[in-house]
Amino acid sequence: MIADKNVMEMLRTVAGLEKGAALDEVDLSAAAETWLTAHGMSPEAINTIKGKLQEDSLKQERKTRVLRICLRLWPEADRNVPGVLPFYENHEVANSISFHN
Repeated sequence: MIADKNVMEMLRTVAGLEKGAALDEVDLSAAAETWLTAHGMSPEAINTIKGKLQEDSLKQERKTRVLRICLRLWPEADRNVPGVLPFYENHEVANSISFHN
């Protein structure tokens, strides 16, 4: 709970909002870019970070799709037994799958 509250307050600070204000209508991506630029980060560095985050997100999405396909092909898999392909994204099997663009 403390971590959640601190993260939310950090997002409010980045967005330039008062403590406890709603974040529903805030474009957090634009707010973060503005905040980082105002605090000395170059636009090039910001673009590098954005590209890396996008790349990581796509890789995780692909891993999730592979796991779903595997589970369709192997429907009797008991997801609770160690050593059997589980259906969640952060498992060592999912993280060992590599993709080439």
